[in-house]
Amino acid sequence: MRTPSLSPRCWLFACLGLIVFAVPLAVSSDDTAALDAADARFIKRQQAQTGADKASVYQTLGFSYFRQENFDRAFLYFNAAVQVNPRLYWSWYYMGLLHPEEAAEYFKKAIVANRDFAPAYYWLGRHYGKRGMFEEAIRAFEGYLEKAWADPNESGRMDEVRELLRKVREGKKIE
Repeated sequence: MRTPSLSPRCWLFACLGLIVFAVPLAVSSDDTAALDAADARFIKRQQAQTGADKASVYQTLGFSYFRQENFDRAFLYFNAAVQVNPRLYWSWYYMGLLHPEEAAEYFKKAIVANRDFAPAYYWLGRHYGKRGMFEEAIRAFEGYLEKAWADPNESGRMDEVRELLRKVREGKKIE
């Protein structure tokens, strides 16, 4: 998996900040006021310590909540991140993973934000293939193959995508 679009220094500090300040994030998910307060403190600390912009800090919180399987909270922060900076393709991507009913729109926005982001093409193709939208699935899978060929992180999916592409070309839905 590729690293989200933060400078290496900001990404390092963001990760360290999550480790150092994770205790406030471990508050019971029922207590949203405490979470909001803990998140607000975390956002201020991250910005002060790393100089990261608010959108990047929101995205970092989204990743943190996603890893904790607090998907509603993760979606909230990914959405906040793209409201500030619509170029954060990782946030659009995760929003697509979190909301399958609207996945196509989110994956398309991830692609607009970064035309070379192969995973968004993959999941967009799967989304369309499951719904029998074969022409759209073919375009998405072909886009994936075009973008992923030079990405070592995607080499494990290439054969799978070729097989999925064969199925949708034959007019078969994918699971």
